[in-house]
Amino acid sequence: MLYPLLAAAIDSVALVFTKRSLGIFKKLTNQAFAFYLFIFIVAVGLITLPWTGHIDQLAFSPRYIILVLLMVVLAANYNLLYYYGLKHERVSQLEPLLLFNPLLTVVIAGLIYPDERSWQIYLSVGLAAMLLIWARWHAGSITLDKAMWAMVGFAVLYGIEVAIIRQLLEMYSPISLYLVRCLATALFLWILGRGRMPMISWRQATYFLGLAISAVVVTSLVYLSYHTQGISSTIMVMIISPVLVYSLSAVVLKEKISPRDVIASIGVVLLVLWANLSR
Repeated sequence: MLYPLLAAAIDSVALVFTKRSLGIFKKLTNQAFAFYLFIFIVAVGLITLPWTGHIDQLAFSPRYIILVLLMVVLAANYNLLYYYGLKHERVSQLEPLLLFNPLLTVVIAGLIYPDERSWQIYLSVGLAAMLLIWARWHAGSITLDKAMWAMVGFAVLYGIEVAIIRQLLEMYSPISLYLVRCLATALFLWILGRGRMPMISWRQATYFLGLAISAVVVTSLVYLSYHTQGISSTIMVMIISPVLVYSLSAVVLKEKISPRDVIASIGVVLLVLWANLSR
């Protein structure tokens, strides 16, 4: 499972780097940030396309075109939710919810694909949900602000998109599908913004280039693992990223880590490992 391990390590660094970028470029809206990131991803991905690109002719049939459109709508909306949550909340606070995202993705995949179903996964999801509720329980009530709810919405839409991606990977190579997704999503965001996007500086462009390179590498590894190992196995390995995220958020972003969040995150990681090893 080398691919998801590498993806988890790179993605953890990219998450903290993205949070820092959002803090530096506060004048960029979430929509503009996502738009430029997708544009840079497409530019980086096109360099590797001659060696990694492949699209089957059946990809242009109505069924797969509809799936691509659904993927784009989901990706555009959950990216807006994701960057809103990341911009308005500490990474250490969001990490327990981000931990729950893989489990929810596996549940959604199991509803669609019989080979992804497992009672261990469903039990883990239930216990993880209880841990996350406990982590957010303060003074007799659950504290979920708009940023937290944005991450909940992100998790649901992301899980649905992954289920669609598994089908599309039958027709597309990982890089080809990712570039189609990013280009179409950027166009969707551009139309949503009525063609009005603020100009970025050279300094901002440098940050976007770094994020784009990491995004292309991570997504290529993840998509390849989806196709060869399955959704559940891939996501279960990538759950190791919280260990790095917590360390980086404390060291790089100087964030204060809540003991409840740490306990909840460790609990979710253990549940995921148990669900993966007992299958």
